[in-house]
Amino acid sequence: MSKIERKPRLDRIRVKAYREDPDLDDLVNDFKEWSTYTEYLVFRIENRYTLEKKWRAVQASKRGNKIYSLRLRKRLRHLYDIPEVKKFNYKDRSSKHTSNILLVTLTYRRDRQLYYAWEECGKDDNRFMASMRKRYGNISIIRSFEAQRDGFPHIHLLLYFHDSEFEAFHYGSKWRIRDKEEIEDRWPWGFVDVQAISSLHSGISYVVKYLNKVHESVIDEESDSKLVLTLAMLSIFRKRAFSISGSFRLLVGRVVKGKLVQQVDLELKPIFRWYLVGFWGGDLGVLSKDLSYREFFEKRSSSTFNEKIYLTGGSRGGELGLDY
Repeated sequence: MSKIERKPRLDRIRVKAYREDPDLDDLVNDFKEWSTYTEYLVFRIENRYTLEKKWRAVQASKRGNKIYSLRLRKRLRHLYDIPEVKKFNYKDRSSKHTSNILLVTLTYRRDRQLYYAWEECGKDDNRFMASMRKRYGNISIIRSFEAQRDGFPHIHLLLYFHDSEFEAFHYGSKWRIRDKEEIEDRWPWGFVDVQAISSLHSGISYVVKYLNKVHESVIDEESDSKLVLTLAMLSIFRKRAFSISGSFRLLVGRVVKGKLVQQVDLELKPIFRWYLVGFWGGDLGVLSKDLSYREFFEKRSSSTFNEKIYLTGGSRGGELGLDY
């Protein structure tokens, strides 16, 4: 069986990731093979009145490929719709400054297995933020994950405090805060790094730049291997590229996924029903193509067609291009 017929799958890579001491290079190579493998979601489209059927192939959006990267870049642009908040001039070191915007990085000690750290990092962060809110009040959050070179996760948090401010001072090349120990005490699993941010949009720029860089790492052959490892771990352990708290989402309604616009009848019911019937591995040279029944039958009969549905979010037959 040729390479294209081997149909790389994330569930096979996940099995390797759960080993006690996984080979990270092997995981990255397997992930890159999966990410760069061109695959199409094949839909059956039925007219609910005439029962006429047609088929359409839509190229799959996978972490690391161009489609996923473009969609993420478009979503991230809307973060700048959050109103700007300026706290101080980061070049002015002669005056005392305060800020209610912090960039916090949470790391792990190496006293647990790699897979367990990734499985629990979301829960650990939720516990940390529950303790932070108990101490400091309402906090808006933008969160992302990153893999260190040995594969262990660390968590990046852009925090906007609504009820608290911190005294900032310049140290080295960054702005730090006093009383950092109060934040460190709330993270018992490792080291905490805290930076004071001069404005909300400068913090957002940091997050956006980092996320775009990570999600283009497979496309960019000269990118740091740690970025590809981050992308692999996010996919293997089903972590979102980024998440934002409800208070930020209220400010940016467009940051959530737009829904597919469908043709509707006078009762506002969809005229066409879409059914996801499987995945086909190969390259049609276009992002989307209508298939004749003969073309559909040929695809379905090929060794690279899979009728089993593997989605990490949503339900069978859901929105186009879900990462799976």
